[in-house]
Amino acid sequence: MDTDSNDREIIEIAEALHKDLLYNNTPKGQSIALMIIASSNCPIKSQALIQNLVCPITLEDLRYEQRAKNEGRLVAEKSGHEYLVVDGFPVMLVNDENWQKKRDELIGEHEFNVNTVPQHVHKDRVRYINRNADLFFDAIDLDLKGKTVLSVGCSFSELHHLNPKGCYTVCLDIAPSLGEQSHQSTRSQSLNGSWVCADGECIPFQNEAFDVVVIRQAIHHMLKYYSAISEFFRVCKLDGRILLIDEPMAGFDPSSFSFPHYSDTKLIYDGVTLGDVRQRYQMEPGKTNAAIEEANIDLDSMERKVEYQEADPDDAESLLAEKYYSLTLIHTLFHIQLHSDDLLLYFPEKRGGAEGEGENMRFFTKDQAINGLPMLDKLTAQSPFVSIKSVKTRPTRILRSRENLSPAPFDDIRQALALNK
Repeated sequence: MDTDSNDREIIEIAEALHKDLLYNNTPKGQSIALMIIASSNCPIKSQALIQNLVCPITLEDLRYEQRAKNEGRLVAEKSGHEYLVVDGFPVMLVNDENWQKKRDELIGEHEFNVNTVPQHVHKDRVRYINRNADLFFDAIDLDLKGKTVLSVGCSFSELHHLNPKGCYTVCLDIAPSLGEQSHQSTRSQSLNGSWVCADGECIPFQNEAFDVVVIRQAIHHMLKYYSAISEFFRVCKLDGRILLIDEPMAGFDPSSFSFPHYSDTKLIYDGVTLGDVRQRYQMEPGKTNAAIEEANIDLDSMERKVEYQEADPDDAESLLAEKYYSLTLIHTLFHIQLHSDDLLLYFPEKRGGAEGEGENMRFFTKDQAINGLPMLDKLTAQSPFVSIKSVKTRPTRILRSRENLSPAPFDDIRQALALNK
């Protein structure tokens, strides 16, 4: 049998299997069509990607099309949305109302991490955050052996940290240039992981694909926090773990604290109620205790809308999305509680940061002053560092809106990839 005939036979078998699964109520995004990718000289070799990648906009199946040497497309079966694949590295970014801010982030992440922060600062920061992550893992008795992990906002150093723990890590990062570098290094070093460039707010994987979802100091680089948290839960398996690690939360602001649908008796965490917060800051008591129907929750309307801020091209830090950051610890807990009844807070003893410029920049750590304080003080602290373990206790039904999205412009992606040259 010649090659063309063999490919046609494999494709026919894959299509037949796909139809059979659809007729048997297979969940949307099962991605059997990706068997076609594996049979068509697709450079994506990771089974974790082949089995679970879907269109981030429609969550539908994908096929691979070769377009040039070392370059192809993942094409959504029904909508026709296309995503760039460069030497086996898929770039699956989406264009939404915040694309101008995110386009700055693509450039800023590269310029800040590669050309602004000295290597000795990176090394000190990695040692610090690896230690805090390990202390958190020990505190929650986490065993990653044999697990499939999605690391959102991943760095190459984080993959190195997870690799000895016996898990397979799918690494997701929004910066095409950094992700492509890490993709090549992972291949050359034969590490147990794979890379995809995508947005943590719109994850290109089917429902319940991962045992553990890790978000390590990453959510403050996002813009739609509630949509992102919903996505973390959507792609995690039932009884799986969602782990926010060493996240520097925004400081509590009484002027933006409003939960009108809840009465004072609403529990926040560890015995602290909404009434406790309202009383401390002399706010009006809650007037209702109405249950919020899941079907009526509009995550997009809950997101804080912030105008675009012009960045200075000569100041890499001004390009980063963290300048828009506003997610507080209490807001984080409220949103996690929409998806889970099982969560645990962990406040690390040390917090870290960088100061100075150029080669004089240094990384420092210091004691986190809130440790030992009552829980109400911790929940309303200014910029606490915190790790949170959540268990997916029920199917994710409160989902982000996927309306008015399109694939990110290829010109912007190519500009970001060109930073590596």
